[in-house]
Amino acid sequence: MPEPDLSEQEYLRQIELLAIDVVDQARGEGWLSYQPDPDQATPLQRAVNELARQVRHHHFDGDGCLDDDRAVLHLGGAALIAPGRTPQEHDLYQTRCAELGVETRAEG
Repeated sequence: MPEPDLSEQEYLRQIELLAIDVVDQARGEGWLSYQPDPDQATPLQRAVNELARQVRHHHFDGDGCLDDDRAVLHLGGAALIAPGRTPQEHDLYQTRCAELGVETRAEG
């Protein structure tokens, strides 16, 4: 139960951390999807998938995603890489992730 004297910022952060925990639990159960929901997804799964999509992309000042003492890094470009559907595409995905020094993820 949240403490009654939380600031708005602290409350938002607590809600975000709880949402991230829900998303992590769904990922651990193996059904989380950042892609369009599968036809067989239950209403709860659809809601958690949408929660995951929102938590992943929306932020607020002071949410801890970017430290206040670090400058914002402006991107010169971006690339979207995903595992693909064939073994060759999956191998290429793993290679690209290794080149970038990032872990592979089921959702890309």
